Amino acid sequence: MKYIPLIVCLVALYIFFLPLGRSDVVIAGHDAGYHFTRLQLFTAALKEGLASLSPGGRSGQFPVRWIEGPVEGLSHPLFQFYPPFFYYLASFIVLVGIPYVNAIYIGLVIAGAIGWVGMYWFVKRVLEIARLQAPERSDSGQAALSKTPPRNDSINISAMVSAAMFLFTPYRISQIYVRAAYGEFLATSLLPFIFLWILQIFSYRSYKTNTSYMSYMMLLAFSLAAILTSHQPTLLMALPFIAGWVVLLWVYTKNLRGVVFVGLSSLFALLLSSTFLFPLLLEEQFIRASALASNYFDFRIHFATLSQFIYSAWGFGVSQKGPHDGMSFQVGILNWLGLAGLIAAVVYDRIFVKKILSPGFVLVSAFFVCMLTGALFLSLDISLPIWERFRAFSFIQYPWRFLSVGSIATSVLSGLAVSYWLGQVRNHQSRYAVGTLVLLVLFNIKYIAPAAFLPRNTFDLGNPELSQYNTEESPFFGIEMGYMPIFTRELSLQNNKEKALVVAGKAVVTPISVGIVRQSFDIEAKDASTIRILTHYFPGWTIVLDGKEIVPAYNNSEGFMEVTVPQGKHQVTAVLKKTQVRMVADYLSLSTLLVLAGIAIFSLKRFWSKYSGATSPALS
Repeated sequence: MKYIPLIVCLVALYIFFLPLGRSDVVIAGHDAGYHFTRLQLFTAALKEGLASLSPGGRSGQFPVRWIEGPVEGLSHPLFQFYPPFFYYLASFIVLVGIPYVNAIYIGLVIAGAIGWVGMYWFVKRVLEIARLQAPERSDSGQAALSKTPPRNDSINISAMVSAAMFLFTPYRISQIYVRAAYGEFLATSLLPFIFLWILQIFSYRSYKTNTSYMSYMMLLAFSLAAILTSHQPTLLMALPFIAGWVVLLWVYTKNLRGVVFVGLSSLFALLLSSTFLFPLLLEEQFIRASALASNYFDFRIHFATLSQFIYSAWGFGVSQKGPHDGMSFQVGILNWLGLAGLIAAVVYDRIFVKKILSPGFVLVSAFFVCMLTGALFLSLDISLPIWERFRAFSFIQYPWRFLSVGSIATSVLSGLAVSYWLGQVRNHQSRYAVGTLVLLVLFNIKYIAPAAFLPRNTFDLGNPELSQYNTEESPFFGIEMGYMPIFTRELSLQNNKEKALVVAGKAVVTPISVGIVRQSFDIEAKDASTIRILTHYFPGWTIVLDGKEIVPAYNNSEGFMEVTVPQGKHQVTAVLKKTQVRMVADYLSLSTLLVLAGIAIFSLKRFWSKYSGATSPALS
């Protein structure tokens, strides 16, 4: 039984990601092209930034915030506002020599494995703590908690069912094969770890030292930061339920120290992710953020209907107002059966067996039933007053995204149900478990396929056919106006090969060096001339004219930077510098990382001294 969970995990991941294994194609999806083009642009910016750290390297940026492309002459601060964590993961895979398409697919497999392991460990830990055995009765007739631990094989089987349910839930499948929501898929995969680390923190109230608290505090902080920088709407949707989980555990355990350490974890997570979070919040005013919550992205036209949760036909189209969406919002037949199985278990236990389920089991079951109910409620239009009350909800864009939270709830509930019913079966438990896992695959394997397979080079930036996506109806494939600077009032469909143009006067412009965040030019002006550098202005961009910094003009319709030079020879350099907000945010993240590293070293010394008998240098 020791290696069975690992084997089942590998087999499940192989089946789930099988369409990604073809080496001659890429899979289609709503946002697939965005991810492929953006990864290439992100990697180029990251390479330039890393190269700048070497002696004699040119100016670059780290962390990556500004990219150029995919159309020549277009640049914007996409990754200052769009969560970059998945792109860091994939780009580092690219940097070791793996093609960008393979890097994205490897990143998705890693995300799938994270989700499997997180759900497996969480349900296993829940079942170990919330014992299924009924309390034993003493001679006086009072209930006493049974000291007989649950069978490990039953716990492992139930945890595997939950993990498989989580992976093969229809909404999770649609994140990969319909919507191509790769960052959201990664963030959803990390959510079970949040519930796990919080549970672990509250489980160690009897420890004499804070070592275990510190360890799980750091794990929780890193997990929260990873979700926030992978897909912040996922964390926003999960926050009410995470808070409810903390309150439940606090009320049940009376462990105030656990509340303190969860609070510290949240603070560390915010500080750790401040390099992304603070510029996002404090400089949002400089982009067209309202475009990210209006028109098609207006949440009011994306509520699901109750019948769609029960069943809606699988499709590869888009969401639209009303019940006739082109994609499915079904919770999943087996997910509903898992909930029904848990309800049946409670009824059966109360009426027929006359046993008393442990308080922990009942509370966990009730919590995740409420979590599922809340997630589905917020996906329906009856929750519209709540959406209109909280402005931040508008950036979730699609209310049916709460199905990602619901997928966690149904997976846990299914594991609890399987655990109870396996306890009623003394023989052939493994057979029942295998049958359940096979049913999971058979029910959902028909959904594990993309809408189409495209040629491998479809989204190569050097592929001339990529320009077919650059049309009047859908301009600038990979560009969303919501992330463009407010100074850019319109965009041109014309590809600009030059990096600088003379728009007034007579002059000759000769590029010296052209990078993503630094461009230098020699100017020979026959008279006073205005030079337009084809980079959109955004706070932080500075013009250096003959060694002297000046503020660029940007009052043209496209918001390009302009500088006027007198007659003669000049050198003009445009360079993107960090604003005070970005500088402080970067130092906060770095400082927090160093503090957490120090706590980790201290905790390891405490651990070593405890088990080796040596005295920790930090305590001597």
